[in-house]
Amino acid sequence: MSYEEYRDWVLFYSLEPWGWHNTEYILGSILAMLANVNRGKKGKAKKPTDFMRNASKELDKAIAKLETEKKFETMSDAERKDFVRQQAFNLFGVSHGNSGDNDRQTDA
Repeated sequence: MSYEEYRDWVLFYSLEPWGWHNTEYILGSILAMLANVNRGKKGKAKKPTDFMRNASKELDKAIAKLETEKKFETMSDAERKDFVRQQAFNLFGVSHGNSGDNDRQTDA
């Protein structure tokens, strides 16, 4: 890919973002709108971020849980990588491994 093409893609992404971040915000906006339409007069207004997942926080929580159980530090590098991939799958439903298997898994 040439630099010019890369620059064009960066510009296009800045105008029309794609990916899970954008999808997460759109879904959060819809849920916030529905919650705000149906809230009482004294209810607090919801924001889109109230309905969005915080992926890095969730992953940190899972690792912290393992560390308190002393399992994470005894894992090999490959086991740690697999664990992080599984946690990413649990959060986003997408697997990006070297196996080429990008299908949703039913066992977790």
